This record gives sequence, structure tokens and C-alpha cells, in this order.
Amino acid sequence: MRKAGRSGRSPRTCKPYYEQALAINKEILGPKHRSTATSLNNLGSLLQTMGDFAAAKPCLEQALAINKEVLGPKHPETAASLITLGYLLEWMGDYAAAKSYFEQALAIDREVLGPKHPTTASSLNLLGGLQHVMEDDVAARSSFEQALAIRREVLGPRHPDTALSLNNLGYLLVTMGDYAAAKPYLEQALEIQKEVIGAQHPDATESQNNLMSLEAALGNWDRAAQLATETRQAVRAHVTSVLPGFSQKQQLPARSMQSTRRGKFRGGPHRAR
Repeated sequence: MRKAGRSGRSPRTCKPYYEQALAINKEILGPKHRSTATSLNNLGSLLQTMGDFAAAKPCLEQALAINKEVLGPKHPETAASLITLGYLLEWMGDYAAAKSYFEQALAIDREVLGPKHPTTASSLNLLGGLQHVMEDDVAARSSFEQALAIRREVLGPRHPDTALSLNNLGYLLVTMGDYAAAKPYLEQALEIQKEVIGAQHPDATESQNNLMSLEAALGNWDRAAQLATETRQAVRAHVTSVLPGFSQKQQLPARSMQSTRRGKFRGGPHRAR
């Protein structure tokens, strides 16, 4: 889905346009056309960003049902719908249902696209994050390690998605208390991101924030303080660079990000191609 914020418009402002697009597709192409499913998916994802989960869920469920019927139960777009709905369910706290959808999507990816396809790695990445939330860190580590291996082999050792996998595996190891194993992953992730996408990119600042937390846990207070300062400066510079595209009202939550960022996993439900 194209992000509403890129044009400086709020999701609420964009919602009528998404609804109009859906109405047109339903009337002209039919209620079970794949473009109608795409519009339902886009509207559902927009509603999710607005926090209206109750309204988002039926949209995403309809999109999945259409894709299953029109494209088939093992089509990559069907897998994408499974991922999108699973991601919403994870947000809603229905972890068991989300896990089922992620696992179905992963099985389709492996069978249809191949076990070493970038999309397979994306599904493994999402599954690993959910497994961590469900306190199954052994399974999460396996999923993250598989995703990293695929990305290193297929995308290359210095691809931004490879760096995301390095960050995710490193952060998981931090939460597991294996600081010695975590540190090289986080350092590699940050080094790649600074070179490839820039120090001000949100992915880079997230990796830097995770490394800062690790250094603090190790008692390396001077290094942690340095990383904290660099992270604040990078976030401030990034927010300042994007604020001109937003209204004054939209700028307020963006500015608050400078003091509320926390370490976490990276990589949403986007599908690699």
C-alpha cells in the first residue's frame, strides 16, 4: 500500500479516496476482481494505521477471500493477503491466529517462490518477530537466522534487508541475554546501514538505538552515551527533513518521536519482489 503520509496528507484525509477507489472497482470490475481485493487491502491497511482495527479486519478478510477464490489458495498474492491479515491480528493481540496466517504464507512462499526467495525471508522475519512476542525465542532465533542466511545469499551481504536481519537477530540475542553474540550482529547492521542508506534513516537509528541499549547493559556507559547522542541527532535531522511535507498538526507526533524511540525489530508486512 502506498503510504498516505508521503504526500503530507493524514490517513483520515486519504480515507475517502480509498473508499471511492473501492466503490469504482466493485462497480466496474466486480466484487470479486483482484483489483477489488487490492482496494480492500489498501483500505484495510489504512484503517489499521488509523487504529480502527474493527473496521480494518473485514476489509482484509474480504481481500483474502477474493484472492483465494480468484487467484487460488497458493498464489503469491494470496500469501500476501495472509501476511497482511496476520499482521493486523498481531496488532490486535490475537497471536495464535496471526501465527497461523504467517505460517500459511511461509508455506506458500517456500512452495511457489522457493525456499531462498527474498519474500520467503520476509515471511520468516515476520514470523520470528511474532514468535518472540509469544516468548518462543528458540523458534524466533531459528526464523531470524534462516531469513538472514537467505538475504545474505540472494540479496548480498550489504543489502539493506540483510542489515535488517542482522539487527533483528542481534536484538533478539540481547533480549535473550546473550550480549557477546548480539554485539557483532548489531555492529554489522549499523555499519551497513550508515554506508548504504545513511545514518539518518529510521532503520539505521533503530539499529543504533539497539546497540546503545546493549552497550548500557554491558556497562559501557561512555559508549552508550555517545550512541544515544548520535541517535538523537540523527532522528532530529531526519524528522526535520521530512516535516515540511506535513501539516503543523501532523508535525507534533513526529517531533515526539525524538524522545520516545525504543529498540525493537525491523521489517513490516511488505512483500519482497
